[in-house]
Amino acid sequence: MAITKWSTPSSTFNHATTELNSLATGLRAFGTGVDNSTKLHRFADFELISKYTSRPTSTAPYHNLYLIPALNGVTYVISVAATAPPATLWAGSFPVQTSTGPQRSWIPRVMLPPFKYKTMLENKAGKALAATGSTLRARTYNEETA
Repeated sequence: MAITKWSTPSSTFNHATTELNSLATGLRAFGTGVDNSTKLHRFADFELISKYTSRPTSTAPYHNLYLIPALNGVTYVISVAATAPPATLWAGSFPVQTSTGPQRSWIPRVMLPPFKYKTMLENKAGKALAATGSTLRARTYNEETA
C-alpha cells in the first residue's frame, strides 16, 4: 500500500519586504514574481510578519492574501495594485491583533498555480503598516507517495 507524506519544504523566501513599507489601510501591494513552472510545487505556507506604528483599531483587523497568476508566463491577470482582485484569486486572510509590536500570522497549505504568479497583500487592519519591518514570506512543498 502506498503511503503519501509531505516532501521536504523549500527554504523560506521573501515575497515582499520593502513593498509593504507604510502600506495604508485599504491599499494593496504586490510581492515579487515567482516562476513555479519548473519546480511545480503544489503548496505553500505563507507567513506575514507585520509591524504597526500605532495599534490597529478595526473591529476584526486582517490582511488578505491573493495569488495573481500570469497564465501565459508573461502578463499578470492584474498589473495595477489599485485594481481590486476578484475573489477567485483570494488565498486566505492573516488575522491581526490590536497591538503595536511585531506580529506573526500564518496561512497554511495554499495551493500554488503551476506557472508564474506573484502575491498581493491587501491591508484591512485599520492602520498603516510601519515604515519598515513587515515581511511576507513562504515555504513551498509537495506531497510524495512512496
